[in-house]
Amino acid sequence: MKISLLIIFLTLTTISCSPESDQTENVSQTVYITKSGTKFHKENCQYLSKSKISIDKEVAIGKGFGPCRRCGG
Repeated sequence: MKISLLIIFLTLTTISCSPESDQTENVSQTVYITKSGTKFHKENCQYLSKSKISIDKEVAIGKGFGPCRRCGG
């Protein structure tokens, strides 16, 4: 009985600790900037002007843009 429980425990531990369960997908998020602004926005933000330029969020952060206070970018 103890050996059976040990085998079950080890099997479950191995399954839950597999590398696949810890991987997260690297999904990019598109945000929008303007020619003259310093903030990035979500597509439907009321503060986003008509001159919106789509950009990856990580790229925008890397270029010094910050999130909009209204929409959070």
